[in-house]
Amino acid sequence: MHENYKIIYDYDYSLLKKRMNDYRYSVRSLAESIGITRVSLSNKLNNHLPFSQDEILKIAKLLDINYDQIAHYFFAIVVNKHLQNVNTKNGVNPLESREKNYKL
Repeated sequence: MHENYKIIYDYDYSLLKKRMNDYRYSVRSLAESIGITRVSLSNKLNNHLPFSQDEILKIAKLLDINYDQIAHYFFAIVVNKHLQNVNTKNGVNPLESREKNYKL
């Protein structure tokens, strides 16, 4: 069964959002500073789209995040681990979807 599924993790961006607030960046102002739209950054912060390496490095520089701390801000796995069937048209079959909630 599992060979037809892929695991999708959600990330906890609460430290990143706090850092944005501490440095007085709104979603709009940070997005403009790294050259993407507000909607794009919002989607990334809400786990709808992934951050690119370039975006992570630009944000780290703007928010004074040391490279050895990037994982704490961008890769804190949270809560939802989804198994999605890769054999369905859009990757999601509600009858076969499995979800577990836990913090790693």
